[in-house]
Amino acid sequence: MNDLKFAFRQLLRNPGFTAVAVLTLAICIGANLAIFAVVDAILVRSLPFPESDRLVVVHNAYPQTGIERGQATIANYLERRKSIEAFESVSMYREQSYTIGESDSSRRVICADVTPEFFETLGVRLALGEPFTDAHLDFGPNLVAILTDKFWRSYFGGDPDVLGRRIIINSENAIVIGVLPPRYRYLSSNAEIYRPLAHHPQIRTLPGRHSELARTFDGQMVARLAKHSSIVEARTQLNVLNEQWLAVDPMGQSIKDTGFHTVVAPLREDYVRSVKPMLLLVQTGVLCLLMIGGINLVSLQLVRATGRLKETAIREALGASRWTIGRSVLVETTMLSLAGGALGVWIAVAGIRLMRSLGVTQLPLGADISFDHRIAAASIVASLVVGVCISLPIIAMTRRVSPQLCLQSETRGATVSRSVQRLRQTFIIAQIAIAFVLLCGASLLGLSLRRTLEKPTGFASEQVLTGQMTLPWMNYRGPATKIPFVRRLLEEVRTLPGVTHAAVSSALPFTTEGATVRTIRAEGMNSPSSGSLQAHYFSYVSPEYWKTMGIPLLQGRLFDEVDLQDKPRFAPGVAVIDEVFARKYWHNGDAVGRTFSTILAEAKEGRDLTVIGIVGSVKQTDLSETHKLGAVYEPYSFSTDLRLLVRASVPVNTLIPSVKKRVREIDPEIPIENFKTLQTYIDESLIARRSPAILAGIFAGIALLLATIGTYGVLAYAVAQRRREIGVRMALGAVPDQIARQFLLFGLRLLAMGLLLGCVGAWAAGRAMQGVLFEVPSFHIPILAGAAIAMGLVILIASLLPAIRAARISPMEALRHE
Repeated sequence: MNDLKFAFRQLLRNPGFTAVAVLTLAICIGANLAIFAVVDAILVRSLPFPESDRLVVVHNAYPQTGIERGQATIANYLERRKSIEAFESVSMYREQSYTIGESDSSRRVICADVTPEFFETLGVRLALGEPFTDAHLDFGPNLVAILTDKFWRSYFGGDPDVLGRRIIINSENAIVIGVLPPRYRYLSSNAEIYRPLAHHPQIRTLPGRHSELARTFDGQMVARLAKHSSIVEARTQLNVLNEQWLAVDPMGQSIKDTGFHTVVAPLREDYVRSVKPMLLLVQTGVLCLLMIGGINLVSLQLVRATGRLKETAIREALGASRWTIGRSVLVETTMLSLAGGALGVWIAVAGIRLMRSLGVTQLPLGADISFDHRIAAASIVASLVVGVCISLPIIAMTRRVSPQLCLQSETRGATVSRSVQRLRQTFIIAQIAIAFVLLCGASLLGLSLRRTLEKPTGFASEQVLTGQMTLPWMNYRGPATKIPFVRRLLEEVRTLPGVTHAAVSSALPFTTEGATVRTIRAEGMNSPSSGSLQAHYFSYVSPEYWKTMGIPLLQGRLFDEVDLQDKPRFAPGVAVIDEVFARKYWHNGDAVGRTFSTILAEAKEGRDLTVIGIVGSVKQTDLSETHKLGAVYEPYSFSTDLRLLVRASVPVNTLIPSVKKRVREIDPEIPIENFKTLQTYIDESLIARRSPAILAGIFAGIALLLATIGTYGVLAYAVAQRRREIGVRMALGAVPDQIARQFLLFGLRLLAMGLLLGCVGAWAAGRAMQGVLFEVPSFHIPILAGAAIAMGLVILIASLLPAIRAARISPMEALRHE
């Protein structure tokens, strides 16, 4: 208690030091807590399922086609459920948009189609009702659904007798058979309704597993490892199973040629794999910031401890033990760090809000980012650890000082000034080096982001509004009903003021739709790709799609209204391809008028498509993508999930009410929602690059400020300590310019040593960052030079002020003071 009172009095006697120390720690600890909240939610915290470490995801990989994480088929699910003993249970999951309700009350919701074992695999028990059974996997008139707790409360008012009630999904009645527990959520899914993954029995057979129909039921495979089983065992058993069915599959050799294999990975690790390197990089950067803050406080504490050495010696002479003195130092620094940690909590909360505004909630598992008891506990632990680390150098210094020499010294602290100065200089060099590394790292991320933004998308994203809708299957079963709806919709939308073009598409760039693996056989070209399984992007579009998107026509023509007509699904048709697809199958790009086939299991000869036009290629998933797969566009006829695109000369968001009204007038049971601009999709794809670059820039700026303050403190203290010496030298004839130059050169020497160490650190950091950089070398000379100039300017300013003060010292006043 006495130590607490003594430390409190000491801190109150030095309000300036106390305020600087607490604020420095608050910024550094708060920044670390905010970043840790993100890292904890995405990388550390266990998934909210029992024994979640046993949950794995199973992918089909086709490396030669460019697909490393392909979906599983129904046939895969049935075979693996039966044969893989390393799995306790196997399930499939697939998200879709459905329309619920009828007439004006209808709206779109995200639904998940799952196999019966899905909830068992996750270890989730329903709050009400029972899960799906195998009987629900067959198509039939008795549709069933399981609701999330949120949907149950919002749609049915939390009715405890909801089981057996009906809900209209895509114009069909479904019976509610269960409700999920309140805190349930599968990863970052926004699914509100779960339905069984019902499918046609024919796709379970060997001929049907590769059919166009089978692909519409592909999904993510999630499994739970059996107890005492490992991923290695599961992978081995899957390899054996794959060899067995490939040996009897008519398309087995074609599949083998793609490098097909099965990937088994922990569910969480696989889900966050794309953002993990960047998050760890940002966490490392903010830890470096904390190191700089800690070093700064050690330097300040050394100044105070040096000034109190005679006081410490007197306490020892009066009987205080070294332990008592060291304990008082520990208590004082711990009080500072706890106060900084408490204020850091508020900064962390503000930091989390800032990161939410930067879009980190859209990262995998990002919706779970919050300040909770785990972060509060981390703040206490961090504060205590920082307090102890700061106190150790101070305690070590006081233990090395001789009380007798201190009491005999004429000038307070002169006996240890040289060793203390060397220690403080070492700390400042370390500060400069770490700040330089952070500045270089932030610059590399910024340049990488800039290089990414400079990459063309291949389309004009400005002034294009998109919206999503789902046509109810019961009312729109084929082209005979879908095409008239689309034609009327586009006619109505084009009449809106300011609208220049309108179109529909089954998929859009920079959305979640992925590439599809199909066998392509091209006429008149013996390309190695021809006749083998290849991955391409397939879209079904209306004639004005390319004008709406701003994609240029390179050869031939685009679709017209004649192409948009009712045909049998596998009848010969026309297609527009992009330049990547054209070069892949016809090396000279002369593809117009040529025919290619997409080979289907149920149509051995394939579906013939005649190329009528070639358009420019576009980025599909990310501005930094380098492996282009090629795209095929077919006239819209079959898809029930539609994206409406509207290009306008007026602010596009003002069109949303009018577009909604026109859709309702055509069919009241079709809601159109999820309006976004094309640019918004691009911006969302950049979150994992833009947010770290912004945060790294903020951290580098703070580090630069702290290094400047630290350098200024060292030089200012040196001037104050050597005041008498400066007075004597000036009395003996030294001019002010000589004195100023001496301290200025001293600061520049610290800068030079710090930059030398910093270059080594920047080289190591650049190599570690190479995996997250885009078209930027790890050792970028212009960035190193720019960072060195920036560091030089701020350190020069920090050195200049004490140097000027030293030059203005009056010899008479300095000698009289001593």
